[in-house]
Amino acid sequence: MSVNTDESRRSYEETEKELALRTLHIQNYSFYIAVKENSQGRFIKLTETAQGGQRARIFMSACAVKEFVEKLDKIILTLNSVPRYTRRSVAPINVMRSYTIIRDNRRYFLDLKENDRMRFLRVSTLTNGIRANMIIPSEGIQTLREILAEILSNYLTDCHCQLGCQERGKTLRVGNKTYFFDLGSTRNDTYLSISEVKNNERNSISILGKDLVKFRDIINEIIEMRSTSANVSK
Repeated sequence: MSVNTDESRRSYEETEKELALRTLHIQNYSFYIAVKENSQGRFIKLTETAQGGQRARIFMSACAVKEFVEKLDKIILTLNSVPRYTRRSVAPINVMRSYTIIRDNRRYFLDLKENDRMRFLRVSTLTNGIRANMIIPSEGIQTLREILAEILSNYLTDCHCQLGCQERGKTLRVGNKTYFFDLGSTRNDTYLSISEVKNNERNSISILGKDLVKFRDIINEIIEMRSTSANVSK
């Protein structure tokens, strides 16, 4: 079994080429930005290695990188508009700005934060229920943006990011909960994934495309029942 696994991994690595690699060192963090290419096209693998050996990886398509750079520009404007960070007593975590990117059945969450130790950008991705988190100290955000912009210019110039490819998901915020509605597909069918995120905990269900109309009809019936009940109580 392990032999087959090793052979599969070796075969995958042979079909994947690394076109470029950039490194960025900030405080106790090291970041490796690799441009990769396989049969599906070119993409970015962003790896963070922190002191102690912890490692996080985030993958981005060319379109996701393009939008990520645009969001970094806005985050940099925010950083330039606030007083310089000084170490002080800050309530556990203060969120200064947040953005969400929806690309290729993935969601990327960008949260500019500060605590009693530093100001930083947390980048999280949620793919098939698996969450990856990356911490970028604020003083490295500008340099990271420049590296990604250079990679876009030199290696990802042929990407065509159409608006339609990112409009496969919807978001609903209710109180301290966020609901995500994402369209996905398998070899045999499409499906709708509905996720509830609260305090970094995520629960989700998937509904096959052929069952969506039935699901909608049930919800409509419940809404009508609730409306009728409300009218009777009046």
